[in-house]
Amino acid sequence: MTFSLSGFSTFRQERVALPAAFTATVNAEMKVGNRQETVTITDAPPVVDVRNAVRITRLDRDILDTVPTGQNIWEMADLIPAINMFNAAGQNAGTVGGSGGATQTYMSVRGMTAAQNVVLVDGMSVSGLEANGSVQAYFNPDLNQEVTCQTSGSTADRSGGGVTVNMIPRESGNRASGNFRMNDRRGQWLGDNFTPRLKAMGMQYFGSLARVPMPRRSNSPCRGSRIRRPRGTRSPAILK
Repeated sequence: MTFSLSGFSTFRQERVALPAAFTATVNAEMKVGNRQETVTITDAPPVVDVRNAVRITRLDRDILDTVPTGQNIWEMADLIPAINMFNAAGQNAGTVGGSGGATQTYMSVRGMTAAQNVVLVDGMSVSGLEANGSVQAYFNPDLNQEVTCQTSGSTADRSGGGVTVNMIPRESGNRASGNFRMNDRRGQWLGDNFTPRLKAMGMQYFGSLARVPMPRRSNSPCRGSRIRRPRGTRSPAILK
């Protein structure tokens, strides 16, 4: 940015970072040149600040890669203290270290319902339509260069006044590349409420295989005659 004015030396400011949905303030100090001029301000008109009412939290690529959290929009929004997370039953659904995984939760600010939230990709609305807009889709987190979450000061072009999540995609190039992501959660991060007292009462955890016959109803070949799935449960068996 270059500032020039007759009678003053030219001032230049370079490398000004402009993230998404952010208003940057650049202060320019211009020294007096050959000409001098004195300006006296006796009064200033009232100014209404319409910028500081907007609250936007920016999560850049470094934060998304290093902070131990899930990679969906709900886990990202859970990092912001102003946003409350809850499940379908209305209970608190905040997570630690990405323990929610890919579980669908809901965001809320100032007591608004999840139907008031807006999801954008580079400013274009991709909000879900299920459950009156409460249920959102899953997006590939590796496509985002940064994610911004706006909690107040929504403009009139938004369909709701809740949380506005804007995902800014990465810039592509001519180089083919790929990555591999694997999330691991240690048992120390979670509590299962399985105390030695419950274990002594006979509470047990076990796994089994449920085998369901699958009849052949056509002449087409069938790979495998049974469907297998792992099943785990915990049932009370009080020992007397």
